[in-house]
Amino acid sequence: MLCVSENGELIYQNEQYNTCFMKSNEVNVFENPPPFLNVLPVSGEELLLQLSPGDVGNFFLYTPNGKRILKCPLTAPETTLCAPGRGLYLYRFVSEKGGVQSGKVVVE
Repeated sequence: MLCVSENGELIYQNEQYNTCFMKSNEVNVFENPPPFLNVLPVSGEELLLQLSPGDVGNFFLYTPNGKRILKCPLTAPETTLCAPGRGLYLYRFVSEKGGVQSGKVVVE
């Protein structure tokens, strides 16, 4: 802790520092890794699953209350699946390399 102030009055300052603020030239940049899988609703109740090159794994589809309704191994770059109906679904993709991606998709 560097400093503590109350009502604009300095109550405590760390003796090892001559200011209440630390300056740093280091900037942390957090980048999201590219997705393993794109899940796109297409006509009717179909979902288009597009895998990133070199990825294979298992695709799981869930209802909003967490009930698993589909498990499908994915090996092709593109796969089309039929959803069991219209509405909101949650999905999870588990790559054979150990990566995990989850999200939601609305089927209209």
